[in-house]
Amino acid sequence: MEGALGQLNSVYGDHIEVLCTPLRSYESFASEVLGLKKSMTAPSTHRLTNSLEGHLFWLTFKVGYSGRSVTDLVNIWSKEATALLTLRNRGELELDLFKVVGQREVS
Repeated sequence: MEGALGQLNSVYGDHIEVLCTPLRSYESFASEVLGLKKSMTAPSTHRLTNSLEGHLFWLTFKVGYSGRSVTDLVNIWSKEATALLTLRNRGELELDLFKVVGQREVS
């Protein structure tokens, strides 16, 4: 990868930058960190469809609960994860989630 990036930058004048974000599956985060039941945090059995005319969207959310303790944050996050994963498991929501490692961020 570094060799290919170096070659591209030598051709295009160092204008190409690659940023990598370490991700973990949201299901493992919800199970291992938030303590949700394994039955709820199984990987999705649904494939994302092209229900929006072939468009898929990548969204990133910064999680900021100012003035709250870590315990408060985990409790709130558990409720949010339960709501999202329940809808997804019922097939009512098409969504794949990833937790950014070491940051208060979900993609």
